[in-house]
Amino acid sequence: MAIKLEKIYQDCQHSDPQIQTYALMSITRLSPQLVDAPEQIRQIVDRLKVLVNSPNPDVVFLARKAINHLEVQFKAYLGKPGQPVPQAGAHPPPLAPPSSPHAAPVPVRVVPPPPPPPAGARPPSADPLDQPVPRAEPATSLAATPVPVARPVAPSPPPAPPPPPAEPQPPPQPRPARELSRDQIVPLLATTTDHVYLASLVIALVAKGKAEDLDMLRPLLTHPDDRVRSNSVEVFQAHGAPEHVGLLLPLLEDRSNRVVGNACMALARLDHAAVPKKLLWMLRNSLISMRETAAYVLSTLDKEYVEPLLVLAAADPYEGVRLRSVKSLGRFATRESVNALKNALNDMDINICEAASESLKQIKAALQARREQAEAAARAQAEAEVRAQAEAAARARSEALALAQSEAHARAAAEAARLAAEEQARAAAGPAIEPSPRAPKEPDLPTPEEITPEPPVSIADQPATPAPAEGSPEAVRVAERDAVLKEIGTLVYQLCRSNLVTNELLDGIFYEILRYQDFLRAYQTKAAQGGDESVRAAIGKLEEKVRGSLSNLGRQAAQLFKDGTIQLVQLPEKEKVAIQELLIRFRKVKRTTLT
Repeated sequence: MAIKLEKIYQDCQHSDPQIQTYALMSITRLSPQLVDAPEQIRQIVDRLKVLVNSPNPDVVFLARKAINHLEVQFKAYLGKPGQPVPQAGAHPPPLAPPSSPHAAPVPVRVVPPPPPPPAGARPPSADPLDQPVPRAEPATSLAATPVPVARPVAPSPPPAPPPPPAEPQPPPQPRPARELSRDQIVPLLATTTDHVYLASLVIALVAKGKAEDLDMLRPLLTHPDDRVRSNSVEVFQAHGAPEHVGLLLPLLEDRSNRVVGNACMALARLDHAAVPKKLLWMLRNSLISMRETAAYVLSTLDKEYVEPLLVLAAADPYEGVRLRSVKSLGRFATRESVNALKNALNDMDINICEAASESLKQIKAALQARREQAEAAARAQAEAEVRAQAEAAARARSEALALAQSEAHARAAAEAARLAAEEQARAAAGPAIEPSPRAPKEPDLPTPEEITPEPPVSIADQPATPAPAEGSPEAVRVAERDAVLKEIGTLVYQLCRSNLVTNELLDGIFYEILRYQDFLRAYQTKAAQGGDESVRAAIGKLEEKVRGSLSNLGRQAAQLFKDGTIQLVQLPEKEKVAIQELLIRFRKVKRTTLT
């Protein structure tokens, strides 16, 4: 079933911030094949551009992610305004609300009709030769005045209309920061008032700036615009020194997740002890934007505290945080990382499953390379010891043979023979390689064989609540209850999808089902391409999730109808019939145990 953009468009400005967050999260999973009217996507983008100025940090963060996603997925539908967009049929109605009926009317200029011609006058002709000839003035003297010859006189052309007023020319646009040199950028920092342009100037100094430019950037660390502050911290990260720690530490308490993240990266470059504590605080924060920013920062660092924090992030409830952490855990060939990645193989999001599989392959390859290096080093050490023993034995033989040449050193010859015999015995027994007592203790690492994913556990293998005996009254009652609740949930889902039923609780369950359906669709595509048993197990698990959520939606809707708290918009006749069917189902549910 195609996704209705009308629903998402309205919920992007929902009064409940949780519903607003659900709607924004759903946008990052849209594609032209999944929506009912992709031509309307421009209006979604316009609304998202307004939301990037929201006071809610999560709304700003998710709106920016959604814009980036739509600009990639719907590139064909986001041309310049006024350009035609591809469409399958008639152009869909706009998503924007209609203008107010009380808007002031546009004034219309009324031109009065020309006065009627005098009685008996000829109508004007379009031919100038057909115009009347003007009479000559009477002469004062017939003798002195020649008789004029009557000639047709063409009318004078109408006056040319005045030229239209010249349109005001827009002020010249400043040159993009990327085209400016450092010497051109630095003076503009103190004179530019446009926040967007100022942010672009600052970020250009990451590559073009020098350490002496940091003094001019100090005031920008407290600039009211989040992006200006964030970009200023990036310049300090690139060119800063330990004496700038005092300027960066207060930014760990900034309201913007980008500023806090950049401050962590800048301070981590200086090995400051406050960074791991702040990253842990961010991962435990209730804001999605803070948690995903922490996962991004961890993916850029190479510190001893990174791995345990990534393992913690791999269990985050938000898919974006889990995906970033799972991709980064492939750098750590330890049991903790391997266990976290094995758990991620059963994630509901197929993108996370595939990222976990790739990270496990990366760890397995690293362990195999490490094993091969260790074996090669051991072989080289053994060969070196054998050569050293052979050289020592050769020297001993030479010395013994030299002594044996003299009768006075006969005992030396016997000793040489004894040494030769010992050498032959050692050669036959093979070299004995013992680890050096000073060698560091090897960490407890998993073997490459342990990295191989275990067979997935299917839903049938998982413990479940014992079902009542088949055919018993309890089993019949449970089956009837589940069927009714699922049918009600399906109907309410369709009404929520069309924005005909609006309620915060029901909308939350609606977006939960939408999320499961998106995951299920991805796994079904993978199965059609020849997926393994793990893909089929994930499909079964997600189908069970959808059924459970539909039953939960039916249960909650029945209770809300009973309490009279469901809010309904004005419905046409067709939707009223659907509501009546819902009420009939509700009365059936009342006669069934809902607990």
